[in-house]
Amino acid sequence: MKKQKIDLAYFIANFDLKKFIKFLDKKFEESMTKGTIIIDELYNACSTKKIGYKKLIKEHNLSDFNLYDYFDSGLLLPCISLNFQLEKESFKSFDDLPDFEYFYSHQIISSKINKSYYLLVNRNVAHTDIDAYYCRKKFKDKKKAILFLKEEEKRLKRDPR
Repeated sequence: MKKQKIDLAYFIANFDLKKFIKFLDKKFEESMTKGTIIIDELYNACSTKKIGYKKLIKEHNLSDFNLYDYFDSGLLLPCISLNFQLEKESFKSFDDLPDFEYFYSHQIISSKINKSYYLLVNRNVAHTDIDAYYCRKKFKDKKKAILFLKEEEKRLKRDPR
């Protein structure tokens, strides 16, 4: 039996949009504390009977294809499904703190299927393994999403931790 290549084409071909949208429609403010991050749910949405969740993670980690390259740009979901479109992207770094450098990439992604907007966050703390790519909040209105993003950036400026 030929081994399945885990690359962008695999994720596109096996992406279960309904399953992933169901994840995105959950409460998000708790996503960091519960440890629910987008990559985990993407693995869930792309698992098949042939390649289950755990095997997919293992095979992906052994492959040359790196999903993480798509996190900062906001192109992960739009590359995997035509349902998603990148509406706005913002990158902020906070390197003047006494302890660590913090990097935040925010993306507002629209979904055609449920006419919603999602604020996605890629948070990285330099020189640590503390990073996460998660959905911060869901909106029905693009303007409200942009306003929330501006407020979030102001809050992070005061304290990025």
